[in-house]
Amino acid sequence: MKRKTLVGLWLLLGCQTYTPQPLDPEEILKTIEAERRTAAQEDVLSLARATQLMLQHSPRLRDTRAAHSATQAFADVPTPLPNPSVEVFPGFLDAGSLLGAERYGLDAVLGWTVLLSGRRRFTDDVNAIRAEAAWIEVAAVEREEYLALRGEIITLASAVLGLEARRDLQATVEKSLDFMKRLVEAAQATALDVREFELESYQADADVVEAEEWVAESRSQLAIRTGVPADVFRASPLPLLPAEVPALEQVHDLMIRDNPELARLRAEYAVAEKELRLEVAKQYPDLDIRGLFGREEGVNTYGIGFGIEIPVFDRNQPGIAAAHAQRDRVRTQFGSQVIRGLAEIGAARRRLMVRRRRLAIMHEKVGPTAEQTLELARRTLASGAVDALRFLTVLREQKRIRIELLQAELEVFRAWGDLEAACGLPLLRFPDEPGAPEEDAKEGGAR
Repeated sequence: MKRKTLVGLWLLLGCQTYTPQPLDPEEILKTIEAERRTAAQEDVLSLARATQLMLQHSPRLRDTRAAHSATQAFADVPTPLPNPSVEVFPGFLDAGSLLGAERYGLDAVLGWTVLLSGRRRFTDDVNAIRAEAAWIEVAAVEREEYLALRGEIITLASAVLGLEARRDLQATVEKSLDFMKRLVEAAQATALDVREFELESYQADADVVEAEEWVAESRSQLAIRTGVPADVFRASPLPLLPAEVPALEQVHDLMIRDNPELARLRAEYAVAEKELRLEVAKQYPDLDIRGLFGREEGVNTYGIGFGIEIPVFDRNQPGIAAAHAQRDRVRTQFGSQVIRGLAEIGAARRRLMVRRRRLAIMHEKVGPTAEQTLELARRTLASGAVDALRFLTVLREQKRIRIELLQAELEVFRAWGDLEAACGLPLLRFPDEPGAPEEDAKEGGAR
């Protein structure tokens, strides 16, 4: 009995036990709320700080890193050798009692499978390359999140500029309203003129509230991206717009090197290669070795046996065919993604060129002319050479043009963002850029 107990303990040596870890939603909520409060102790004024928060708290990055950790944990455990097997066959001998010998017999087999095709090593290689692909997914998601964060920082800055512009216009309308009231007192304007300007003032108030909503929405998008409260974000300086647009061939080269989706497909293709090699190895049989022991009528017998499957029919043809097809599928997907990328780059670049021309016209001609026209209308109104309604028309047009100017600038930034997303690399340089993304990309960094 004691010997059986020791054998049982030896067989169980190294076996793991189950430890439950119940999910506590309330505790998770408290922990995350505490993390958010800690991260939100200071205002976020720069892209660099927003990037740090994103890398620490982004929900999408947390999920991707967790997936990589699970894949890596599996890859860190080497594929074990096949377990030995023990088979025991007690027997009862009918002839034993007649001959006066023992009535009971015993047959025992100790088996071991020897892997001949290197399948264990190839399995480890597949697990390792899958973990590497999961890490590349983390880097790709970091790159995508960083590029999206840059666009949201620009949107917030533009929204704040739009809010400031609408507040300036609101102040201009209020001053014009006060001026119209003085003209009424001087019998140079009518009550109808005042009512028109009051209506314009109310519209200006509504425009300010709408702009405040845009700012709040922009902060909310940043909060989703970074996983921290929205009210900590403040507008950071906008990047300078480059004087030139990169050549098409240059952007194509950047896409092949840095596009996150192409990086994913390269990793997926490497996995497909390793999986195909494993499936090819599975077609070769393994060697089974059996140690034999028998006891009949008091006589012990010993032997050793060898067995191997003859691969006449089953040579893992389905698995090999599926692995070949998977590798071909990923290669086709890579080419298709290149086609899509080239089209996206072409569309984004053409869009950028058109928007740059429009912005130049707005900056150089439309904006200054609108300012000059408003100033002229203000002077002529004071001198009585133009009526109040005409001045109101000029004022409304100047408001519209100023908002259009800000919108045209934002559209240019968005076009640059589309080009960055298509090639996978930052092209604009922020005043507070975190590190050097171009160098990081050469070294395999995510930003």
